[in-house]
Amino acid sequence: MAKKKLPKILVGGPTFDGKNYCFEDWIENIKKFTYSNFDIFLADNSDSSDNSKMYKEKYGIKCEWVTNAHNRGSIMKRVADGHNAVRKYMLDNDYDFLLHLESDVFPPKDIINRLLAHNTQLVGATYYLYDDDKRELMIRLMDNDYGKVSQHINGQNGEHFVDGKLKSAWSVGLGCNLIHKSVLEKVKFTYAKNKVKGIIFSDTTFSMDVRKNNIPQYWDTSICCEHRNRDWAKNGYKFLQKLA
Repeated sequence: MAKKKLPKILVGGPTFDGKNYCFEDWIENIKKFTYSNFDIFLADNSDSSDNSKMYKEKYGIKCEWVTNAHNRGSIMKRVADGHNAVRKYMLDNDYDFLLHLESDVFPPKDIINRLLAHNTQLVGATYYLYDDDKRELMIRLMDNDYGKVSQHINGQNGEHFVDGKLKSAWSVGLGCNLIHKSVLEKVKFTYAKNKVKGIIFSDTTFSMDVRKNNIPQYWDTSICCEHRNRDWAKNGYKFLQKLA
């Protein structure tokens, strides 16, 4: 009996030179993945093309430098352009899924196998966002007016949700998310501004657009990824607001 063909996976996402403190460890972690049929592609939104050249020369990684005259003054537009560069590469090269993986998020080596096993269009893993001594689960469980109340669950009130089960979610952070090509054929990446909340990040606007297309999103609470965001986040997020 012929072996069943493995889905073709693209692993990638936007990055920048501010995350290079853990980049070599990140690459080594990906090399340990137990899944065999995947490639890596990154969209580099650093200020210069030197970083993307280094990725190609030192690590042999396919990478596109996305910084240009139209997004140079806006970090959030640059990030969205990075997301969309990965999306375009994925669709143009006929991948079945994108494992959208931020370059400071470290999933377990069997991450692709476990997320694929759910047979869903969109499923993400657990990881936390760290800001000084605070941590926040990158999950939004409820659909409501984003401008009024944040429905994120954090380390203080959300631990009981992490029970090893697959859950339906309104939004799962893009740090580690397996996305089927049928989703990306319908949905592009954006960001938005809100009078109450300020910038609405790509994770949330992506989920908003996913919901508009009636695509369910899931969260695998049994998978927890390490997130090494403290180094680049120690300056706070005011620079994102300033350069939106």
